[in-house]
Amino acid sequence: MKTILTLKTALLLTLMVSFNATFANNIAVNNTKIHGKNVANDFQLVRFDVSWENSWRVSSNQSNWDAAWLFIKFRKNGSQNWQHATINYVDGTAANDGHTQGTGATIRTGTDGKGAFIYRSGNGVGNVNFATNSLRWNYGADGVADGDSVNVCVFAIEMVYVPQGQFYLGSGGSDIGGFYQSPTIANPYLVTSEAAITIGTTAGNLYYTSSYGDNSGPIPAAFPKGFNAFYCMKYEISQGQYAEFLNYLSSGQAATRFPNATGSNRHTIGGTHPNYTATVPNRACNYLSNIDGMAYADWSGLRPMSELEYEKACRGANQAAVANEYAFGSTTAVNASSVLNDGTATETGDVGSNITYYNGLNLLLRNGAFAGAATDRQASGASYYGIMEMSGNVLEGCVTMSFPHGRDNFSAVNGNGALDASGNPNVTGWPLLSDQSTYGVGHRGGSLANNPSYCLTSVRYYYYEQLNRQYYTGYRAVRSAN
Repeated sequence: MKTILTLKTALLLTLMVSFNATFANNIAVNNTKIHGKNVANDFQLVRFDVSWENSWRVSSNQSNWDAAWLFIKFRKNGSQNWQHATINYVDGTAANDGHTQGTGATIRTGTDGKGAFIYRSGNGVGNVNFATNSLRWNYGADGVADGDSVNVCVFAIEMVYVPQGQFYLGSGGSDIGGFYQSPTIANPYLVTSEAAITIGTTAGNLYYTSSYGDNSGPIPAAFPKGFNAFYCMKYEISQGQYAEFLNYLSSGQAATRFPNATGSNRHTIGGTHPNYTATVPNRACNYLSNIDGMAYADWSGLRPMSELEYEKACRGANQAAVANEYAFGSTTAVNASSVLNDGTATETGDVGSNITYYNGLNLLLRNGAFAGAATDRQASGASYYGIMEMSGNVLEGCVTMSFPHGRDNFSAVNGNGALDASGNPNVTGWPLLSDQSTYGVGHRGGSLANNPSYCLTSVRYYYYEQLNRQYYTGYRAVRSAN
């Protein structure tokens, strides 16, 4: 149960396709072809198969499914710069948008044309292989002429749908800096909409310990609170994913974003641009700053997660809070004390473990290390929605609501697929780089460097920390649902 890029395909818009594949983890795009070129309207169809393991869709009062976020990068032959392809959007449905979905699949296009989700069309559990899908690429909108020779790469990232609904902030326990409904710390606060939230000591208001923010507000309506539906990456960014991200930047951008931590604390990304590789591609990527993670999100058409969305993704909508709970809904955690199958695609902790936090060994593990075909939420260390490692492993980068640099400068705008010339995210509606050094972003979820009490769902110890690249900092991105 891991996520990485898919297939690299070289093509000529005027000729047939040639291709070579690069595989890793258990999501893959294969059999990519170009067909259905329409010169009159400047579009081309990109056909592919996509498969991944341990997929699900459940329909209930908490409908939930996993999906793959698909996007396309291209470059004209002779150019070193990869660009984000524009996918046709009319109303989000595959047929109206000119896309074709394989048997058993649903394709839903993003309103911004930066990509599309593909997921099960009906309920089910198990591996999926959606064959003969097509996305309509509006190449004319991207400055590509009919006769241009172009290289194309299709990417896929595993995501999980978090449905709309009210949820609790704070567990009612002894969470460090945790949220609560004033005036009693034992009362979790219920988020009932995306409307502005008042902060203060008046009974019924949202509040938190004064040393964990400025205690000012309100939290603006534009700040994503988690009530609205969104997609969350199923796994933390892997080392293989991040290496490929670097390879599809310019050399200058990649130099800015390269962690340069090869061989340190189980970090395995090495090499030079554009041939970075990860010796253990399935392992969660450490040494990522918030800016690194936001750059990856921007480049992918995703966005940062707010700390309120983090709690929703862990706890679930309309679910009672459990005092001092981990992301897997329990107060009991079994720490990994050793590594089994170290460095392989089946790397995991010792039998019975479901989290990795500090035990003197700094056991950074692969994504989904504790999950198997028969493991339940507790045993696999999964959130309510099936999102992996939200407690422990590496810290989760989040936008804070405790200072105006995050609270007032962040809205639910998805990435535009491009970075600035220096390799920084450049989305209007995200905290500025200056905000990130003045309490705009922080971390949640605890890590391999923390004691277990720091890994609880509602703990806010790192609510504004600017930790930059540390051996225990990672990232996962989200995307606002249409």
